[in-house]
Amino acid sequence: MSNLSLQQGPLLHELCSYGASCLRFRGPAQPLEGDYVAFLGGTETFGRFVRRPYPDLVHDQIAQTGVNLGVVHAGPEAFLEDPGISEICAGARLTVIQIMGAGALSGPHYRVHPRRNDRIVEVLPLLRGMFETVDFSEHDFLRHLLHDCAEASPRRFRILVDALCQAWVARMQALISAIPGEVLLFWFADRVPPKAQSYALEREPLFVTAPMIDKLHGARVSCLELPASLDALGEGTAEMYYDPREFTAAHTQLGQLAHLEAAQALVGRINALLQK
Repeated sequence: MSNLSLQQGPLLHELCSYGASCLRFRGPAQPLEGDYVAFLGGTETFGRFVRRPYPDLVHDQIAQTGVNLGVVHAGPEAFLEDPGISEICAGARLTVIQIMGAGALSGPHYRVHPRRNDRIVEVLPLLRGMFETVDFSEHDFLRHLLHDCAEASPRRFRILVDALCQAWVARMQALISAIPGEVLLFWFADRVPPKAQSYALEREPLFVTAPMIDKLHGARVSCLELPASLDALGEGTAEMYYDPREFTAAHTQLGQLAHLEAAQALVGRINALLQK
């Protein structure tokens, strides 16, 4: 394992890496010897704007080491393509996977950066043909691309989203299959998973619905849904730390109270699963 630092506004994040993984995680690095619980996820799991993300809080309350494998702007793609993640999770007593959005996936329409899944590295002919009026030369970031596609043709955008959702289920199933042990899916958001498909671009995890999550359940796969409380949502950015230039990004994230609630809910479920 190795360590380095990254300044995020007022917070100085110590970054670390593990084994053969090419990803950089929030430190300090934890030992992978003995019993540990692995936490996979995106920006929320990393805890970009909070002092203590939920994996760290859980770590303090269970008789296991908690290993935070959250990556800023990661989707399922980042973990599927990484050479070291499956080995790390294979050594864990339990792997908790934050449910990440369905947009940040490479496929027949576009390719995303293998580690920064919010970045577009190539727009493919299929998408160009679907949205001929969109100038894709201006798009480096996924949300900008999706926004312009939605404005250009809402009907074709729905077709695109439906394809992304099908791909998300397949990729999540592949990610789970690569992990030999118990898996706990974790919905950490400002609402419960919607039952019907939404094509809105405002809320994470993008495009994911309850029926999509249901397709992932299995003998060794369960799910914990935790919508943030009204108190946590009302806290806004009061307990967040960010540069003024990060104001918009911070307002899309859950704050410290939501992470405390998440840890409280996870501790009970994790302890129960570890005793099976």
